[in-house]
Amino acid sequence: MLELYGTIDIGSTNCKIGVFNENGHLVYRDNDPLSTQVSNGKEEIDPYRIWKAVSTMCRRIPETIKEQMKAICVIGQGPTIIPVDRSGKPLHRGVTWLDGRGKERIPALIDQGVDPQLAAGLSILEWLQKELTEPAFLLQPADYIVFRLSGKLANMSFPYVGYLPWSEEALEERGWSNAFLVPELIETGRPLSFVNQEAAAGLGLTTQTLITSGAPDFVAALIGTGTVENGFLCDRGGSSQGVTLCSGTKAFPTGLMTTPFFTPGLWKISGIMNTTGIAVEWFCKKVIRQSFELSLERAADQTTPSKILFLPYLSGERCPHWDNQAKGVFWGLSLDSDAERMTLAVLESVGYAMADAIERMARAGCEIKRIRTTGKQALSSFWNQIKSDILGKPVEVLEIQESELWGGALLSMKALFEKDLTLLCREKTRVGCTFYPDLQKNALYAELLKIYQNLYAANKALFSQFDKIGKWP
Repeated sequence: MLELYGTIDIGSTNCKIGVFNENGHLVYRDNDPLSTQVSNGKEEIDPYRIWKAVSTMCRRIPETIKEQMKAICVIGQGPTIIPVDRSGKPLHRGVTWLDGRGKERIPALIDQGVDPQLAAGLSILEWLQKELTEPAFLLQPADYIVFRLSGKLANMSFPYVGYLPWSEEALEERGWSNAFLVPELIETGRPLSFVNQEAAAGLGLTTQTLITSGAPDFVAALIGTGTVENGFLCDRGGSSQGVTLCSGTKAFPTGLMTTPFFTPGLWKISGIMNTTGIAVEWFCKKVIRQSFELSLERAADQTTPSKILFLPYLSGERCPHWDNQAKGVFWGLSLDSDAERMTLAVLESVGYAMADAIERMARAGCEIKRIRTTGKQALSSFWNQIKSDILGKPVEVLEIQESELWGGALLSMKALFEKDLTLLCREKTRVGCTFYPDLQKNALYAELLKIYQNLYAANKALFSQFDKIGKWP
């Protein structure tokens, strides 16, 4: 009987659980919805609601699967900050990465040489420390769930810059080390603890189930897609977008983030875009008022590029502009523009954003051998083809499309069997299908990409001017 490996994934709008056997077969999957509280630039999530979702999913797992589950790995979105007291009780709602408070500080911090991931966390902590009345341990959603399962306060990550939105050194430099406490760091892919008796009794799990140290969801996606070798690039598309290259070259493309990869000798070069997939959902739900699925189906009837450009900056933008004032723009509309072509334009905007990031990597001397796509966007063959046509390169979809959940399972195997992660990914990760570019469409997209790349600069001053309208002293 094959042993099973579970992964819990704490997303922005859903919690998911997947259980795999060692051959990569998904034997069980479930999800439970989450929601954030949004108002006046705030975007927060209730830690107790996250735990309720996880508890609900765990109780629904069939008993036979629970008995075979050797390990659980918890991964999650971020940077989202959940401050807790020494007993693990939340002192504030979780502050998500889309929260607008303090975002204006990020560009200045980056200009000072602060890593963008760290800058995002520090911009939140700067105002959060004024709202707390007692010292707080800093957790992310996955850390909080591991505490509820094991009773252990810990940060799960790699001990390198670019993976945690805080550090003891940064807190000390700013005089915040008394306000914020950093728990023990348990390196990703290591044994962390076992499910404790309270969680086992409440959720129907066994105390023999090992909890292995998880990671940010983007790391799990890199592992689950086998993006752990020089020249492999992972496009992770959900509500937001992450384009991450595993590079043997230490390069610093303008507007992107370069930090050590979690494998020595390699570098992680990333472009993170705020509102890509969620821009499509926004357009479908709030503008044309039809379902996402129907909108894609109708847009797929278009046989040529839309020749409409869309800037998907609905909550400012991170890479490559780092501009909290950037706004969404449709450009090139005419009397021929309709819902289908505008939907296609929003889908194409993701491909343009990817192409811009990949061009910056190539200009900096990076080698890009293979492009692999994952996440909700990868479930759409139409969208995958658009990306390939715009990039002018093959785009691979993995056999196991739940790459983040699979990445968590691979981390559990690494922890249990002490296997080399690169070799494990080569052995267990397989390409399912490949999308090849239409060269005729690519030639037109290449011309449109040049205009897309100039649109931000042409509108930057107007974004700033627009942002000031309606703000009172």
